[in-house]
Amino acid sequence: MGKIKSVKVNYPTTKEGMEKLQRNYTKTLANILVKNYPPAVIEELIKRLENDNQISNIT
Repeated sequence: MGKIKSVKVNYPTTKEGMEKLQRNYTKTLANILVKNYPPAVIEELIKRLENDNQISNIT
């Protein structure tokens, strides 16, 4: 298989289109994490992200 030289992404121009793209991205990322990591690792990731979010809301 040859190397990919470049990729062009045409992002949605509407708010609804961008929200749909973000939902699809989030679902895809979640599926990859679930397939590759045990539940304990995913729980730890969630805790860290929640903690980071709480810290960023304070500042």
